[in-house]
Amino acid sequence: IGQVLVIPAQGTEVEDIATPVVEATAVPPATEERIHTVQAGENLFRIGLQYGFTVDELAAYNNMANPNVLEVGQQIRIPPSN
Repeated sequence: IGQVLVIPAQGTEVEDIATPVVEATAVPPATEERIHTVQAGENLFRIGLQYGFTVDELAAYNNMANPNVLEVGQQIRIPPSN
């Protein structure tokens, strides 16, 4: 999570590419429930990756009938980390 991949354009040498240094910002483990507010373009899979949970785990924890339907601004409960 947070890893940046640089893919050179066709015909570009890898040495020609200036790669910026970007620090990964992983979400630290939490001992308490957290709330994630859904942003445009997010889905439960990506939210799960961010916090270390599967779609099924988040859907069950949030009592979601259809985990494929999220609305911008919706609040998703994130369980405490193991």
